[in-house]
Amino acid sequence: MTDTVAVRGTIATPPRHVVTEGGLPITSFRLVTRRRRYDREKQAWEEVDGNWYTVSAFRRLAVSAAEDLAKGDRVLVAGRLCIREWEGEGEPRGITAEIEAEGIGRDVTAADRGRRTVSHDP
Repeated sequence: MTDTVAVRGTIATPPRHVVTEGGLPITSFRLVTRRRRYDREKQAWEEVDGNWYTVSAFRRLAVSAAEDLAKGDRVLVAGRLCIREWEGEGEPRGITAEIEAEGIGRDVTAADRGRRTVSHDP
């Protein structure tokens, strides 16, 4: 079963780019989402838990992702979610969440605001 999702997170592994024997470009990486909460006792924000996804991009999106993305980048990913069980040595080992990306973009809320100046002149 697949569902369409949009996820914001951090690229946790270097993007891996391959081209199949049939000429299909594929780029994949692991994406982690983190939830933050404010700890009043420590008076600081902390990351408390996260979800992990394997993201795969194909064709032109794969080429663009391979050229533009790196480990540590904050991104928004939209695509089809697929939950799969996987086995090892003939035994069930776990469940993985995979996203077949339809779009990937930088999360500009995480951008260094000091790098660019914005003009508000008409």
